[in-house]
Amino acid sequence: MRPFRPVKRHLLRGGEAASAVEFALLLPFLVLLICGIIDFGFMFYNWNLTNEASREAARYAATNKSSGSPPNNTA
Repeated sequence: MRPFRPVKRHLLRGGEAASAVEFALLLPFLVLLICGIIDFGFMFYNWNLTNEASREAARYAATNKSSGSPPNNTA
């Protein structure tokens, strides 16, 4: 008969467990940082889109004549 071997009690050893705990503590901050970077990218994209739209509208208004009646110039 084979001698009794104790069941392995720890899944992670000392150094591995410390790394896992450190990662678990830092994970929320890393996720928050990544989400902030993505959110800033969306904000910058919308700001740039609004800027370009207003630039195009100003260019269109400056280069195209109105098709309506001319203004009444009574002095």
